[in-house]
Amino acid sequence: MATGIKIYNDAGTVQIDESYANLVLVDKQTITISTPVTTAYDYTCSGDVVAVAVKVYPETFITKSAQFTGTGWVYRFLFFNNPDTTGTCTFTVYAFAKPPAATETVGLKVLNASGSLVFHSQFKPLRIIAVNSNAGGYTGPGGRDLAAMFLTMSLYSVVLFPSTVYESDTLRITGNVIQHSRIQIGTPAIAGINTTGLYAAVDVTNY
Repeated sequence: MATGIKIYNDAGTVQIDESYANLVLVDKQTITISTPVTTAYDYTCSGDVVAVAVKVYPETFITKSAQFTGTGWVYRFLFFNNPDTTGTCTFTVYAFAKPPAATETVGLKVLNASGSLVFHSQFKPLRIIAVNSNAGGYTGPGGRDLAAMFLTMSLYSVVLFPSTVYESDTLRITGNVIQHSRIQIGTPAIAGINTTGLYAAVDVTNY
């Protein structure tokens, strides 16, 4: 006889499972930087598994790289100006990782067979509501706040005579709307590259 716990939503999707560890919100930071044409920012969060989403407007952004340091992850974001830019860029980073030790003693707690915490109602879980091509935008349910999590980066080599340049798909987010813009990110480039990546729309309402 099978043992354990599974909790489903009304669509039949498993939301809580004793063998699956939810990633939960472990850090939220709102940061303001100056914005030359392209601005890089390195965000660091400890943990062996860290997924990061960003909310920014009116500038656009990409996640250029993610590197494990041995104790945590360094995410490098690039932010890009546009006609709406005011000279500074304010963005919010949401970092999701394995559940830390809970401090509350009420609510629902689920442990796996080895006694490790996989769910606790104290924490806010990573809620991905859609996965889309980087080459397009997305409109979520009304009244929700979204952030974007790049899963893979787009990279295109484009001939702008006499040079070949790199372009990529960038995103900006306002309310429940994720907007797309394709921007030049570097030169010179290797000809023949045409890769379109993916991003996740993350619901961060009241996070």
